[in-house]
Amino acid sequence: NIGTSERVELAGRFGKIEQLRSGELVFGATTVTGTTDVVATGGISQSGPLALGATASLGAGHGAITLLDSANDFTGVVTLSTTGLAQLHDSNSLTLTGVVGSLAASAGSSLVSTVASTTGDARLTAAGDIIHDGASVAGTLVTDTAQKTTLSGHFGALNVTQSGELVFSSTT
Repeated sequence: NIGTSERVELAGRFGKIEQLRSGELVFGATTVTGTTDVVATGGISQSGPLALGATASLGAGHGAITLLDSANDFTGVVTLSTTGLAQLHDSNSLTLTGVVGSLAASAGSSLVSTVASTTGDARLTAAGDIIHDGASVAGTLVTDTAQKTTLSGHFGALNVTQSGELVFSSTT
């Protein structure tokens, strides 16, 4: 357990991270084989690849969550919480849930999102299938995949850049 209002830089290999509370959190090259639970009121970013081997909870208060390294690998469901912008990239499949101000997520394979974007837009880009399942997007939902896109939920507007197959299920 770590509790501080200061900046924390974290790198290395860990079994799990529980109740890390900080101002700003910067992940260096980090691997966590178990669960991850962090809240960083000054935002979450990275300076090296991040591998999370189980479920993860990432909270940033009003700060941004920016995890865009091309080698990132988030194996379990990632729960996001921020009133700001959350940006994530996974080199493989990515499954997201939670509530954010705005979202930009990309995956090297499939992408599943039940993230609600309370004030802004959501952009989902994947090399595999995209599933936007039941979440509300206040602004525009943008999807981009050459594979299958399945949409349900509420969104202010929709922009499907490309999709090999487009399926609507319970949308408003």
